[in-house]
Amino acid sequence: TKDPNVVGQLAKQMIGYNLATKQTPKEGVKVNKVMVAEALDISRETYLAILMDRSCNGPVLVGSPQGGVDIEEVAASNPELIFKEQIDIFEGIKDSQAQRMAENLGFVGPLKSQVEAILVNIFGGIVNCAIIANGITKACRELELKVPLVVRLEGTNVQEAQKILNNSGLPITSAIDLEDAAKKAVASVAKK
Repeated sequence: TKDPNVVGQLAKQMIGYNLATKQTPKEGVKVNKVMVAEALDISRETYLAILMDRSCNGPVLVGSPQGGVDIEEVAASNPELIFKEQIDIFEGIKDSQAQRMAENLGFVGPLKSQVEAILVNIFGGIVNCAIIANGITKACRELELKVPLVVRLEGTNVQEAQKILNNSGLPITSAIDLEDAAKKAVASVAKK
C-alpha cells in the first residue's frame, strides 16, 4: 500500500502468520518481523542471478529485463525473456558473456556514470564465501572501482570471507544482512 495510515494495521496482521510464496515451502514461513519502507515508483526492474544448474553440471548466469520479484511469472508467460549463460568453473564469466547479458537486460550505452553505489548480496549456501570474497576483491582491483561497494555475504566460511574483505585495503563496506546492506548503500550515496 502507499497509504501510510494503514501500514501499521497491515504489519500487525502479518506478524505471527505464515507467509507462503513461490520461494517458500508449501506451508510457508512464520512472519516474525515486517520491514516497512517508503513506496517508490520503480522505473525499471531486472533480474540477475548465478544459479547452480544440474543440467549444465555447474553455475549459470540467468537474467531477464522483466525480472524482479515476479521472475517466476515472467518465466512462465514469457520464457523468451529469460537469458542464460553457462559459466565455465575454471575460467569464470567471460567478458563476452557479461556484455551479452548486459545487452539482453537493456543495459546499453554510457550507463557507467549513472552508477552511484553497488550492493552485492550473496547467499552462498554450499558455495564457499571466501572464494566469493576473493573474487570481489580481485574484481575491485582490476576495475579500479570508483563508487561505494557494500557487500553482504551469508553461507559457508562467511567469517573468513569477512576477514578477506575487511583486510583487503579496499573501500568495501560489509553488511550483516540485506536490510543493513541497503541502509549502508543509501548512506554511502548520501555522503557524496
